[in-house]
Amino acid sequence: MMVFRFRAKHPEFGKWLYFGIQNVPSWVRKEEVQQFTGLEDKNGTPIFQGDIVNYKNTFINPMTGRGKQSVDYNREVFYEDGAFRIKANSGNTSSFFDNKKMEVIGNIYEHPHLLEGEPIETN
Repeated sequence: MMVFRFRAKHPEFGKWLYFGIQNVPSWVRKEEVQQFTGLEDKNGTPIFQGDIVNYKNTFINPMTGRGKQSVDYNREVFYEDGAFRIKANSGNTSSFFDNKKMEVIGNIYEHPHLLEGEPIETN
């Protein structure tokens, strides 16, 4: 069963506060609330809407069936059409991701610079 957890950054103290759906603080504005996805990254860190995750994966080249390709990129986690998704720099989105190959490295409010640049591909 999914646990509904949320977080918001306190405007005066600058700290993240975590709360449940029944105890939303009065100072919280709706557009500043981030919901827990129900998933944890490879280190056991909870993944929230608005987080930036680094995704690393190595796979066989689908075009040739040989050789290994590696990808290493940062993506934003967001909620759309009833699902948590990750957003690519190109604007494409994916609702399927392997959270055990991801690591939370920041969030879009405090670390937007982590989304700059293109994915790194190595052979």
